[in-house]
Amino acid sequence: SDVLVIGSGPGGAIAAAILAEQGADVLMVEEGRQFPPETSAPFSINELQDKYRNGGLTATVSNPPVVYAEGRCVGGGSEINAGLYLRLPEPVRKRWQRDFAIRQFEPGDLEPHYAAVERDLQITLAPPDRIPRASLKLAEGSQRLGWECHEAPRWVSFPGPGYFPIGARHSMSKVYIPRMLRAGGRLMADTRVDRIHRQNGQWVARAFQRDRGPVDLCAKTIFLSAGAINTPALLLRSRIGRHVGKTLQMHPTVKVVALFPDEVNDWNSGVGVHQVKEFSPALSFGCSVSEPPYLAVSMLDHPDSRGLLEKKWKHMAVYYAMLTSAGSGSIHQVPGLSDPLVRYHFSPDAFRLLAKGLGRLCELLF
Repeated sequence: SDVLVIGSGPGGAIAAAILAEQGADVLMVEEGRQFPPETSAPFSINELQDKYRNGGLTATVSNPPVVYAEGRCVGGGSEINAGLYLRLPEPVRKRWQRDFAIRQFEPGDLEPHYAAVERDLQITLAPPDRIPRASLKLAEGSQRLGWECHEAPRWVSFPGPGYFPIGARHSMSKVYIPRMLRAGGRLMADTRVDRIHRQNGQWVARAFQRDRGPVDLCAKTIFLSAGAINTPALLLRSRIGRHVGKTLQMHPTVKVVALFPDEVNDWNSGVGVHQVKEFSPALSFGCSVSEPPYLAVSMLDHPDSRGLLEKKWKHMAVYYAMLTSAGSGSIHQVPGLSDPLVRYHFSPDAFRLLAKGLGRLCELLF
């Protein structure tokens, strides 16, 4: 191949589609399986089992432990998340341009790329009758307090009654991967790349297919798009780079379950679309998935409230306070383990800021 793309999420899928349409011989490799659209309901147990790594619960070694979620299927994280879309914030753009000496990275340079993605993914706001009631509570509380709150657009459409109430995702498996295939690109799912190395002027990826076993994949160029955890993990296994895996950052969240006098929840309510940015960039508030199984997980530390959950779940919803960035992490490859070991450390200031965010979130909800 001219190009080997490792990973089929947004980074890999967009690169693969554009390169294939420009005439390159593109092979995309994905560790997870390929599923036909709508084979499992969004945020269902089947989706957790089929499309997430480790069922959506992978823990770091930290105090307290941080549990994070990764997609592992064709389309990557775009197949499982809420599809919230925001353009690159201006402070982040300036910092990246300065720190990494990126050329052609002014707002005018990025505008055509934003426009293309927004057109391809049909970025739009939700119809008023499809906004979850729990999400509207954030907007109502923010309005009373005079805090900045807005609805985030998404790559989701609402075909009409009878469809998933939360809408249909315009994920990579529906948009960019079919474009790549129509342009002559190829896709290998169920294929894990273990190592990459240079040999005779080209790249060789040592991979393992679930059905065929080991296979070597050769390419002139590699696009490594395996996510924030597994991209550095692959480089570590390949012994490429000197400081790989030492700069991991996450945006940790703390959650609260709110009980309202009126009904705010229902099956397939999905994820709230409102985000509170009054304390941005340090803190952001939002609404999480609040279907009964997720409520039950959130209430595990309160077993005496089981009866309340059974009777009042339609009056309950899960909300989060999120730090934009806090702490520092590192990724380690342990012999004998297929998944990398992730360590994370929080500073006292990060804990204090998270506590402040929790207090502000509760103020808004009350």
